[in-house]
Amino acid sequence: MNLEEIKKDKGKSINLQHTDIKEFFSTAFKYKIQSAEKGILNYAVKVLRRVVVYRENWDIFESLLLQSILVDSSIIPTVFETIEGYKYRGYPLNTERIKDFINVLIKDNVELRNEFEVSWALSFAVKLDITIEEDISKLLLRNDNAIINILVMILNSKNLLKGDLDFSYYETLLTEESLYDSNWLFYYECCLHGWLGKRKDNQHFKDDKFFEQLLNNNVSFVNPTYSKVLEEIKKSIISLCLKHYKTNMKTLEPEDIMSKVIEEYSFSIEGDLIEELNIELVNEINKINTSEATEEPEEAEGMEEPEEVPKENKVQGRDNNWLFNFLTTNVNKASNIRRYEIEEEY
Repeated sequence: MNLEEIKKDKGKSINLQHTDIKEFFSTAFKYKIQSAEKGILNYAVKVLRRVVVYRENWDIFESLLLQSILVDSSIIPTVFETIEGYKYRGYPLNTERIKDFINVLIKDNVELRNEFEVSWALSFAVKLDITIEEDISKLLLRNDNAIINILVMILNSKNLLKGDLDFSYYETLLTEESLYDSNWLFYYECCLHGWLGKRKDNQHFKDDKFFEQLLNNNVSFVNPTYSKVLEEIKKSIISLCLKHYKTNMKTLEPEDIMSKVIEEYSFSIEGDLIEELNIELVNEINKINTSEATEEPEEAEGMEEPEEVPKENKVQGRDNNWLFNFLTTNVNKASNIRRYEIEEEY
């Protein structure tokens, strides 16, 4: 098959997958609307994300993922995790569309006190540095949910809240009595981070041995930078690098192996993370070399060889494996959905 035929064949696959994506979501939406059964859309998205989407079809896939939240908001974690996974594989997120969606999602739910939807929207905004519009920010500043308020303050510290904002209501929640009511978490995090004029050396905290110990040890109950997807990214890249090193790249320097893996699998990660991974890769390679030198081979601690990627027409393993399988699959080898058979029961 010549280059022209290969391109023509790929073009057909892209078009077929584009049609399949629309039909898949259309069918899932129909069943969700017609049935009172919970979990239909969540299951549908989890099944579909085991298929690698072509870059050419990413725009419609991203759009339909977001639209599915409007049909069933309980799938927010699944959808956001899927989008984040594709982000680290170098797929171009439509940040303007996501920003509009996040703002509308918050606006539609904050006054109804739908705290699940609002907190997830804010958390995703923190991860993607999404700006919150002024009218939405003002609505949030009248909220008394501790987790939501903490996320709002994190966004404010990153200059992601637009407009001239009034934090006076938040300040009314930060009284000495707040330490022992439902606002204690918000009060504590404000003191820990120095928000709204609160300080770690607050005498009220010093008089309480429990909170004093927490502050002295810089314990925080909210980690806005944590990402399950990013942690799996790190594990997958190191695993792929070790596989390459053990097979045919022992003559290369660790950073060269890392560069080849990132290029081959189209990972999109920042320089600081690459440096961190290079250090970890050097340590893991040293462990392998030490084991081989003593003739007592051991598996690199905490590392696993990439599992063989499942055939495109089967769903294998549990859902928590999807990230590893997705991240260790070459995204240029996308799958057709029409040939995808589901072996798991709903």
